[in-house]
Amino acid sequence: MAATALPDADLILKAVESMPDDEYERLLCRAAALRRNEQRPAAERESELLARIGEGLRLEIAAQLKALREKMEHGELSKSEDETRAHLVAEIETHVAQRLCWLGELAGLRGQTVDEVAAALGLAPVPWD
Repeated sequence: MAATALPDADLILKAVESMPDDEYERLLCRAAALRRNEQRPAAERESELLARIGEGLRLEIAAQLKALREKMEHGELSKSEDETRAHLVAEIETHVAQRLCWLGELAGLRGQTVDEVAAALGLAPVPWD
């Protein structure tokens, strides 16, 4: 079997520079998926990702943060409560970032953009405050 000549990296970069944003994002997702060395079949990983994405934020975290914010608005928040509030905000931000990573991985498996996957799953930004 004859070796296939690979395109020059400069030609690839020139093509990437001229891509529309949505096509560029799709390319990045697919390239990242190619680089991942997944041991499990894609369908199994996709099911796992869908379950994790659907988990959402624990309700007690949102309720606790809401109560602390109300106290803060009324000037009744102690230093300890403010530290708890900051910790909860950090936990929520970590959860949101992890969920975005899972969406990105799912998008890569599907050869779609994150926006396309989010729309297909009916996901929209939800205020947590």
